[in-house]
Order: sequence, then C-alpha cells, then structure tokens
Amino acid sequence: MSLLINRLYRTGSSLANVASHSYPAAGNGCGRASWAGWQQSTSIVTQSKRRAFTTTSYLLHKHNSPPGTKEKEGLNSKFRRFFQPLSYSDPSNDKLRETCDCGTSSVQRNKFDPADASLEGLLENNRQWAAAVIEEDPEFFKTIALQQEPKILWIGCSDSRVPANQIVQLGPGEIFVHRNIANVVNHADLNCLSVIQYAVEALKVEHIIVCGHYNCGGVTAALSNKSLGLIDNWLRSIKDVYRLHESEFDDLEDEGLRVRKLVELNAINSAKNVCHSVIVQNAWKNGQKLTVHAWAYDIEDGRAKKLDWVVDNNKKLHKLYSHNPHCNKDRKSMIMAPHYLGCVLEELQIDPADFNRKRLWDARGDSA
Repeated sequence: MSLLINRLYRTGSSLANVASHSYPAAGNGCGRASWAGWQQSTSIVTQSKRRAFTTTSYLLHKHNSPPGTKEKEGLNSKFRRFFQPLSYSDPSNDKLRETCDCGTSSVQRNKFDPADASLEGLLENNRQWAAAVIEEDPEFFKTIALQQEPKILWIGCSDSRVPANQIVQLGPGEIFVHRNIANVVNHADLNCLSVIQYAVEALKVEHIIVCGHYNCGGVTAALSNKSLGLIDNWLRSIKDVYRLHESEFDDLEDEGLRVRKLVELNAINSAKNVCHSVIVQNAWKNGQKLTVHAWAYDIEDGRAKKLDWVVDNNKKLHKLYSHNPHCNKDRKSMIMAPHYLGCVLEELQIDPADFNRKRLWDARGDSA
C-alpha cells in the first residue's frame, strides 16, 4: 500500500489532460456502449477476451510474490507507466526532454506552454503517449474501444489539481467520472443525475465515490458573503449545508479549519443526495450491489481519506428518503397521494379507495 501512496505523487500530465475534463453522461462520450445499445455492447464484451491493465493487478502480484522472487516483466509491470508520468529518461519523451526545465528530477511533469496558441504541444503529447502505449500493446486501444466496464463512479470537483484517475491510480476504462464545481449533487441537476443513472443502470457500477478536496475554492466562496454572480446559485446548496450544521463550527475560529470542515460536510451531503435519488433507491430495491462513499482529498499531501459515510442500503437514511418497496402494492394509492402519504395509508391500514384527508389527519392525531 505504501507503494501505491508513493505513486500518487508521480502524477503525469499526459493522462491528466484527459482525466481532468468532465465526462458527458451518455451518447458518444460514453464509448461504444451507448445508452440505447449498452446491452448489446455488454454481450459483445462478454464473448470477447479482455485483459486487465491495472496498477492494482501489478501491486497484487508484487506484494503476493514470495521474498526474492524476480518481478515479472509482463504487461502489468510495463504498462503501469502509461497511467503515470513518463520518466525523464523514457525514449518516448525525447522531444519533451529537449525543452524540459526539470533539472535532475527523475519524473517528467509536463507543463502547458501558454505561448502554444495552436495547442500543437498538447497534440504532440497525445501522439507520443498513444505511440508508447501501442508499442507495449498494439491491441490495447482496440480492446478498450469495444466496451467500458468501470466498477466505480467518481463524482468530484472540477479543480485541475484533483484528477480522479491519478488519485486512485486507475487506467483508462476503470473509472466513470463526473465533475463540477465543489462536487455538488442536488436533486435538480439533470446533468449529474443522468451520469448517475447511466453509471448505475447501464454500466452497473458497484461503488459511487463523492470526493471533496481541501483548499476548495467553491467551498471557500460559499463561506463568504461576497456576491460572485451566476455561481452564487450553485453555491447556495453549500451555504445550506453550513446553515444546517452551523453549531459544529462554533468552536472553529481558524478559517482554514472551517473550510476543511465544510469540505467534509459538503461531500457527505452530496453522498447523501446520491442515496436519496430514485436511481439509487431503485437499485437497492432491486437488490443491486451498490455502495456510496464520501471521501476527502488533501492537495497538500496527495492523500485521500474516507469520511463518515459508507452506505450500501437505505437503512441508514432518514425514513422520509427511504423508499419502502412494500408501499408499491397498490398503484391507486400512489396516484391519489404522494409517495410518503401512500406509505402512511398502508401503515394505518386505510383502504386507498376510502381515503380522505380528514380521516387521515384524525387517524394520525393531527387537526385538519
């Protein structure tokens, strides 16, 4: 594990330039497994022979090998360099090395040249990366082009310093990503909800990670009284999180600690909203394996940590948000009243056909 953590520092811009962008929810941005044809694509993949090029496989091999065993020179050991920065001495980095001002560092950290108005430098980075990957495995891109089967949906911040693939050291095809300002999830964001729906219903991910990060500009702005324009509407949900937990900030005089606290509470709140969504509720109701996690990433040391929210069913949720599968017996009750009233009718053993509000209030002991 220490090896994995050490590699978190060795971030590479070749893959980072890809990983740091928001990914669309469906259509062309989701690979060949489109929303309409994902079942057919999944069938094709099941019949095809696939290979796993993950750092995890390499680490398992390395740590499970007997002492003194020579490391295998296979794809897992060679391919891992494409999920990380290329070494300064890597042959595929010759052109970059000519203009690199990285001193004696053994790791190449590519920097964007603001003078490159045509962005040819970025395309050259891409060509070198693609060529190096193909040199190691000519079939790699053809293989991943057929399908994607990520087991993780990552919901994170758009901050350029928080690239999902690098933080958890996973390669292309391993993690489905959605990013926005301050990793906010709310019930009105159709973009985010569409991503969640595609990930849960089509890709069948088994984990959803909502990852906030310390030193988050969006969270910092939400703690202030400054008006920043349109984004104020987006940040209001974070302000609501602060308002609901204001007592937890009473003993925190240091502004930095207050921001860190709100970063954590905001990530947990977004994770809760993921759980409250009808998408996740239906998945759990149907017995689908799905766990929702809240994390926080520290830019200052490159470490991610778990927060106090790991949920794989609706039992930990407030009963108002927990969809009761037994409340769907009578569709008429659901049409005549909102979902929670339908549950109340069933609990009070009131026939939906005889339902009227006065009887309901009397049965609950409330005044009409």
